[in-house]
Amino acid sequence: MAVELVWRHPDRREVALALYVTMRMVHVPGWRHVVVAVEPDGHTWCGVELAADCREHDARDWSTLLHRRYRVGTTMGELVADPLRYRELYVDGGVAPILNEVEREQVRREELRRRAREGR
Repeated sequence: MAVELVWRHPDRREVALALYVTMRMVHVPGWRHVVVAVEPDGHTWCGVELAADCREHDARDWSTLLHRRYRVGTTMGELVADPLRYRELYVDGGVAPILNEVEREQVRREELRRRAREGR
């Protein structure tokens, strides 16, 4: 049986940032499927199915993606069963746009810091 971790977080940006750090900066392996689903009110679901060969320390890292108070007893199948209830839905490699958005924001912030240091 596959291990699935699902969270429901009130802030889309926090979920995107956590995924960006985990997937792009730290490159934590061991995931088989990833789902991000944003409700019309902004609450964001994030689900990760771990791969069968996921190492224990990688599974531990994935389990701490978001604070445990946001963990819910929903499966990823239940998340994607009714896709029309979401404003945005990203699955597996389709999460790249949400990660790219975080990356663009980071670049924009760094550019603003650079300009401020130069006195512009």
